[in-house]
Amino acid sequence: MKKNLLITKSGTIHLGDGDVAVGNVLTAGLLEKDYDFYIVPSHMTWEEFDEYKSKVEDGSAINFVGHQSTADLLGMEANRVTLQAGAGATLIVAQYDGPRLNEGATELPEGAILLPVKWELKKKTRVFKLLSKLGVI
Repeated sequence: MKKNLLITKSGTIHLGDGDVAVGNVLTAGLLEKDYDFYIVPSHMTWEEFDEYKSKVEDGSAINFVGHQSTADLLGMEANRVTLQAGAGATLIVAQYDGPRLNEGATELPEGAILLPVKWELKKKTRVFKLLSKLGVI
């Protein structure tokens, strides 16, 4: 695991400037509640995703794939951790796109895919905050 991460008594790992995590979902619950950032998504290739997987393997990124069946599809270990990501963090996600999964599903149903997406949590600048306050953005 990456050095100098803030981990609370409850075990929550706080990600910030320069921290990277690789997982299978991005939900509002993963985000710091101060919202002092904006999110920039970008599509990636599976080759790029694999580069981030290697960062998990060498300890410079956190694995947050929470279910073994998904981890198996990605060639990773499952790692059920609680994260809170804030400004400066990057979340690499294999996003599921398809019909609702049946309870206990261990493979993707027909027509379902995983899409590799990079989510960068960029710190809001003073100009961004001002324009937001003025309702421009």
